[in-house]
Amino acid sequence: MIILMFLFIYIALGSMINSFLLSLTFINGLYFTVTTIETIGFGDIVPDSRGSRVFISFYAVFGIINIAVVIGMVQETVREGLHIGYLRRLLEIRERRHAAQRRKLAEKRWRSAVIWRLREKSAPVWVRKRDSKPRKSLFAKVMRAFFKAKEKIPHFTEHRRGMRLNLEALTHTQLEAAALEAGVPLDTLLPSSFYDVQIKNDDDDNADDLEVVFLPFYIYVWH
Repeated sequence: MIILMFLFIYIALGSMINSFLLSLTFINGLYFTVTTIETIGFGDIVPDSRGSRVFISFYAVFGIINIAVVIGMVQETVREGLHIGYLRRLLEIRERRHAAQRRKLAEKRWRSAVIWRLREKSAPVWVRKRDSKPRKSLFAKVMRAFFKAKEKIPHFTEHRRGMRLNLEALTHTQLEAAALEAGVPLDTLLPSSFYDVQIKNDDDDNADDLEVVFLPFYIYVWH
């Protein structure tokens, strides 16, 4: 930053001196100074006295050196910025990779803990998936086609042969204990379909309770 300010002061001072030596306006002196230290030299303005030629000779040498230093510093700054950005992105990629590895290890530990509890309970470890009828609306078809690649990735609780872990056979306390052993919150391990099944079961239980409660009332009214 300091060398850049020095370059601007050097150009401004040279423009003022050249405007006096060559009898030019400040704008023309600035034009002549910039073209001189950049080694362009159009030839439309030339020094016509011995003193102006000597001054321009020394001024051009130091000006070229100053510009070379500024260009080198700017190049080094840009290179350093790119290197820092590359290292930051590389660190983020490594952190995401390590997080994914830790996640897979936690899922494996939780899955092993669930399987152990299911076997201890003498419950079937694997059960068939619940096949839900796909929606026939146009929006549902578009969404299924759009997320087709994503749907191909099975959840870690699912088996490739159409089977899944029998999570419903365990209580929420047992699942929470397995998640505690894995060191990961339970909500981040359970598949989304597990909550849908629980809600459906709760609704069915509530409907059965209502039938049991209101059935004697209907019989009493009918009689």
